[in-house]
Amino acid sequence: MPNRIIKETICTSDDINGLSWIEEVFFYRLIVSCDDYGRMDARPAILKARLFPLKDITVKQVENALSKLVSVGMVRVYEYDRQPYLLLEKWAKHQRIRDSKEKFPEPPKNSICGESRRVAASCGELRPESQSQSESQSESQSNTPALREAAGALESLFEKFWEAYPRKEAKLAARKAFEKLKPDEALLAEMIPWLEKACQSEQWQDKSKIPHPATWLNQKRWEGDPPPMPRTQADRRPDPLAWLKNQIAEGRAEEARSAISSSGGST
Repeated sequence: MPNRIIKETICTSDDINGLSWIEEVFFYRLIVSCDDYGRMDARPAILKARLFPLKDITVKQVENALSKLVSVGMVRVYEYDRQPYLLLEKWAKHQRIRDSKEKFPEPPKNSICGESRRVAASCGELRPESQSQSESQSESQSNTPALREAAGALESLFEKFWEAYPRKEAKLAARKAFEKLKPDEALLAEMIPWLEKACQSEQWQDKSKIPHPATWLNQKRWEGDPPPMPRTQADRRPDPLAWLKNQIAEGRAEEARSAISSSGGST
């Protein structure tokens, strides 16, 4: 990684002067840690490990420092493929961009994430800095009930699935697999009858033969046929002709003739 340029004008910069000591140090360490395009992984835990490997600071302190830099326009946080990244806003003005391969994706258009105390944790919920604080608060308050309602509905669907599934192991992995399906009542209506039939099968009487719930979900097993049902008593009854032939072959013809006579048949 090449050397970075830090100009003496930082000593009289109003933006830098408005930062706390930890926020200022955080900014300088960002400069020397970003790729050649001023970008970096914006997850607080990653930032802590990369920027402060020997310092005893918390992830929360890192998250707060990042939020401050975002709020004053020194850093932009954006989302790409559901992953948070950051960009130093004035990177091209102060640093030399070499002809090197990008390590992190560039910000998509209209993907700016604004002020938030959970900048990297919930980038998709952040608001552009151009919005006023009152607008941000109003929009956040209006979205919160809807988000809670959606989360509650999803949890309710999962609990119905969990109650129906006979092998209750690795619930967290099962929940993640369930959420990836973006389920609704219609999908659950396909799963439950399948599970009810499978629970009556001979195969699923042995718990070790029941797949883990996350495996069952990831492989979409409900789209195929459930394990076969156990045979009825009628299915297990031997064929009379085959039984008679077997008796004769074993030299028990008289016994077979007696058995048929006692049952009302004839030889």
